[in-house]
Formats: sequence, structure tokens, C-alpha cells
Amino acid sequence: HDHDGGRVPLHSAITHTMPSTAPCSSASAFVAMMDSKTAGENGALEHSDAGSPLVALFFKLVRSLPDDSLASLTAAVPAEPASLADLTVLAFQTRATRGMGKGEKDLFFQMLAALPVEAATATLHLVPHFGYWKDYLLMQGVAGIDAAVKDKALSLLADQLLKDAAELEAAEKEARTPNLTLAGKYAPREGSAFDGLAKRLSTHLFGNKNAAASARKYRKLVASLNRALLTTEVLMAANRWAEIEFARVSSLCLQRSRKAFLNE
Repeated sequence: HDHDGGRVPLHSAITHTMPSTAPCSSASAFVAMMDSKTAGENGALEHSDAGSPLVALFFKLVRSLPDDSLASLTAAVPAEPASLADLTVLAFQTRATRGMGKGEKDLFFQMLAALPVEAATATLHLVPHFGYWKDYLLMQGVAGIDAAVKDKALSLLADQLLKDAAELEAAEKEARTPNLTLAGKYAPREGSAFDGLAKRLSTHLFGNKNAAASARKYRKLVASLNRALLTTEVLMAANRWAEIEFARVSSLCLQRSRKAFLNE
């Protein structure tokens, strides 16, 4: 799958990275309110959003929610550290996929735009855990997201590309399977819809004194990572079984991994 880092406990992962000006406990008032229920008209227990802008926002966060409604709902959340931390948690829960959340990318971007810049940048590194590395590229075109947040997103992607390149080099020297993220898979390419971002990343990584040389180095880096990401061993290690093309798997690898292939 395209996620990296596995399942991360949502509330603790986010609140532990919030700015020090926003102290939070692992069990916030918002979480408590989400767990509480009141008797409805027919006597059945149901959630109540009375008096809680966060709970009201949670239940109205659906794909069809108009932009102005989302803006007014987020604006109603008190501008205090604990509430802003909970709003950040809610933003990531809205983005989270694979059973962890609602999987709503566009709503997440809009909520990210509504967050204080400090809170958004402090938790931005968690995006690939709950969404995809490609989110860093897509948010570049979202109006309302602060330039500092967009710059931080590209910087995080650039840093991970360098880390993965170093890991790949080390793994080759040590004759082992590299432990790579999917940053390389989603890195922007020249000539694609993200051509401009590819150029920005190439100069960010390799300098702007010689743009052509930087572009060549960037292409080489991304190509090497993608070659490695498509090797059978890396696909197996990442549980990306559906992407394995068995016609291209060597007979030796098939023999060694026969039991694992049959189990999947």
C-alpha cells in the first residue's frame, strides 16, 4: 500500500508533535465528548453535538460539505491550545484512510488551510502516515494554505528522498534489502503535471548554480529509487504483493520465496 510507517495512534501521534504552546493530554475533552452519548427521541443512545463546535464539525465533515460551511464550522472552534490541537487531530482523522478515518483529501487540505501555521507545520511530517506522499504535491495548488506550510511540505519530501537514497546506497554495500519509503514513487517528474515542482526540488536538493546539472542529478536519484521500489524483495518487505509481476521474478527468488508467495 502507499502508506508509510504503518498504523500510528492518531491522537497521540499528532498531539505529541504540536507546538509547546499547545499542551495536550492523550485523552482530550474532544475525545471524551466523542465517547459520550445522550438519549435520542426514541430512547436510543446517540451522539450529541450540543455546545461542542468540534463534535458538530466532526459529524458534518462529508465530501458534500460546502466550503463556506466548513469555514464557519472551523471558525467556531475556540482559539485556545487544547481546542486547536483537537482540530488538528480532526483534520488528520478526516484524511486518514484504510479504516483509520474518512479518507477525505480535499476536506483535509481545507482544514489544513484553517489551522494556525505553527500547528500545521509542526504536524506536517505525519501526512504520509495518514495519507500519501503525493499529498505534499497536491497541497501546493490549494488556495488558502500558507506558503510556509507548502514550503515545509516540499522540504519534507526532499529530505526523505535524500534519506532513501542514502539507505539504498548503504543497502547495496551491505547486500541487503533496502528499507525505503514511497517518497520516490510520488516524487514529481519533469514534463508531468508537477513539472514546476520537479524543478523546485532539483534546485532545492542540488543547488541553482547549474539548473541543468541539478535536473540530471534529480532524475538519476528518482530513477534509482523507483528501480529499487519495483524489485521483488522490496515489494515483499512492504507487503505490496499485488504489485509483484511474477513473470519477471527470477527462478531463484521464486524458489526462495515460494512459501510466502503461496500464503499471499
